[in-house]
Amino acid sequence: MQKSGKKQGLAEMAYDEIKELIVSNQLTPGQFITETEMQERLDMGRTPVRDAMRELERDQLLVIHPRRGAEVSSVAPRKIRELFEARMLIEPAILKAEMENLDMDRLREMQQLFSRHIDKDSPDLDDEILELADIDNEFHRMITDLCDNSYIDRLIDSLFDFQRMIRIIVSHNVDRFNASNIEHVKLIDAILDGDNEKAAKLLAEHLSNSLDATLQNFLVTQL
Repeated sequence: MQKSGKKQGLAEMAYDEIKELIVSNQLTPGQFITETEMQERLDMGRTPVRDAMRELERDQLLVIHPRRGAEVSSVAPRKIRELFEARMLIEPAILKAEMENLDMDRLREMQQLFSRHIDKDSPDLDDEILELADIDNEFHRMITDLCDNSYIDRLIDSLFDFQRMIRIIVSHNVDRFNASNIEHVKLIDAILDGDNEKAAKLLAEHLSNSLDATLQNFLVTQL
């Protein structure tokens, strides 16, 4: 955000707080909010809240309707597809170019965590999925953080914010949970072996499989 001084700080605070309400599903897709409502909720003035909401519209988390307020962006099949298509273009390319700069010790730790959750018959699947989601996010952000480009950084931040919304809204499937963990283990194997081509290919396949499963589970959630 391109303001200065105290106004910049307040606008950034408002942006962060409203974004957290959106991506954590406290403000739900399709819900309308107003500047006045957000001012009261955040205990902030009109200007930082307005600036934050405009910024959130640029990040496609809000749709502003003049004289009506702002609508929390919906989760739809097209948006899910666009999210994963963007990730499939960006992440494998970064991994292929910068793979040797990853923290290999941390990757080995992650691989063990993914391995422990393969074919595990657990009554607490939802808890396990949430636990592994943090590791999954860390793994993918390790890759994207290798790219030192502020424009790509902003795009990736937006993609992962929307990904977090999807994870909360879309139902989970034990078969995909196991398959995803297996894919991560094989992908990390390729990285540890130093095979850039294979690792990039496996990452693209993993994201493609995740897209198919997410679309399928989203449709189930809507029934």
